[in-house]
Amino acid sequence: MRAFAEQLKVSKAPPAISTWQQVATAIESELEKLALGKATVAQVQQTLQSKATSIGTGR
Repeated sequence: MRAFAEQLKVSKAPPAISTWQQVATAIESELEKLALGKATVAQVQQTLQSKATSIGTGR
């Protein structure tokens, strides 16, 4: 329980963006590619920015 209590001190709610779940799903997918060596950091960054822009949260 002590470890859980410590985590609660620094945890934060997800951003209040209506499309956050779409963004989170894209992040998970791209991070998996990175972890498996199927994409480079630069490729993942570019893909995530593109997906965020198409979802409506990118700049």
